[in-house]
Amino acid sequence: MEFFTNPSFAPFAISFYILAGLLAIEVLMAVSGVGGSSFIDDFMPEIPEPPAGVFSFIGALHYFGIGKVPVLMLVAIFSGFFAASGLVIQSLAINILGIALPVWVAVIASIPVALSLTRPTSKALGKLLHSEKGHATSRQSLIGRVATITDGTASITTSASAKVYDAEGSAIDIYVKTSKEEHLFTKGDNVLIISIIDGFYLVSHSD
Repeated sequence: MEFFTNPSFAPFAISFYILAGLLAIEVLMAVSGVGGSSFIDDFMPEIPEPPAGVFSFIGALHYFGIGKVPVLMLVAIFSGFFAASGLVIQSLAINILGIALPVWVAVIASIPVALSLTRPTSKALGKLLHSEKGHATSRQSLIGRVATITDGTASITTSASAKVYDAEGSAIDIYVKTSKEEHLFTKGDNVLIISIIDGFYLVSHSD
């Protein structure tokens, strides 16, 4: 309980709350039929794989997993490790020194620990989710493929959930809208992906 009430643990308790909130959002979206939070990545700019040996901000994002796992999942991973490392560091300080470290010292010490653990975890999850090539790349590769509406009704103004298979045969959940006002697609309909705009795939008749 001290973890949530002691000011020395405040940044790490907040990080834990962020983790819990993200998990709750993910569960609610799944239960409600909206789907997971990975659709948020469709609104993200593309993160290309950087040249080897060249350091850049984009390279750092790619290194830690942006484009390989959903962004909110990456935030949740970092939040969990940051909260855990802060708890361990402050607890050790209290047990060894008799007092907690200044908050800013504990935060500075926890960030590299959390980052060092986030990298291998996101890499492992990227492999598990069949996304080592990056989500941004797979978005464009889906154009021209046939998807199946799985939930909702797709129109030019409302989106529906759909499932499509990439070149490797992996199923990907996406959100689609119609490319023409007169089109309307419902659950079970097969549709042809023709483009992507503002994070939504635009679809038309598949035949």
